[in-house]
Amino acid sequence: MEPKKINAIIVDDEKGCITNLQYYLSRFCHDITIIATGSTLAEGLKHAGSQRIDLAFLDIEIFDDNIFNSLTDTGTTNFKIVFVTAHQQYAFKAIKNEALDYILKPLCEEDIVACYTKIKKHFLLPHDEDDKHNADIDEKKNKKIIIKNLDKIYIIKSEEVYYMSGSGAYTEITFKFNDEIKSIVICKVLNKIEEEYENHLFFRVHKSHIINLSRIKNVITTGGMYVQMQNEKMIPVAKRRANSFLSSLNNRQ
Repeated sequence: MEPKKINAIIVDDEKGCITNLQYYLSRFCHDITIIATGSTLAEGLKHAGSQRIDLAFLDIEIFDDNIFNSLTDTGTTNFKIVFVTAHQQYAFKAIKNEALDYILKPLCEEDIVACYTKIKKHFLLPHDEDDKHNADIDEKKNKKIIIKNLDKIYIIKSEEVYYMSGSGAYTEITFKFNDEIKSIVICKVLNKIEEEYENHLFFRVHKSHIINLSRIKNVITTGGMYVQMQNEKMIPVAKRRANSFLSSLNNRQ
């Protein structure tokens, strides 16, 4: 049976950006139908009229305002959101708003195709597949990690790890154990740790740092991109890893 078409609107205060996004969507996202566009959210909703809206591609900085204010003014929305913006600093707020994805301009084929995959999963996958996916996530979340340090052995769940920082042949692992934050240095390179601890919770944001995505407190974009962990530790995100990092955060929705 043919999947239903996904009705979408595009909101951006630059017509060129709307045209560019329409081009990518028409080329790579065949299940998406753009039913309206607008330079503001109110205009996009007005142009859509009484048609069902499943999805909205929203720019964030609209004229002298931002889209989050417009969403608040609109009240409860029945559509999912993909933010399309040139600004990284709103990423964490977008994720808090349960966005399906956060795409950075300038647009590229790879980002659009990856976004389309998420959209199709949200709208089209059968429930039994979703249940299996959630079960796999829970299994990985509860996977045990063994950390050996001198005469002590710590057995913890993956979710208890905050971050791992490498320096040469050594890696410092910071984790919670019995409600205390501990940092243990082990003689193992970070690359080997990454292979052994492969898990959807972990993301390598920098050549020297692997973080637990569930332990992030905030994302800072002033003077570069940094993640503030729940224990207040600030960890840099390498520029070349920024887009994939933001995508991984969105994948956790």
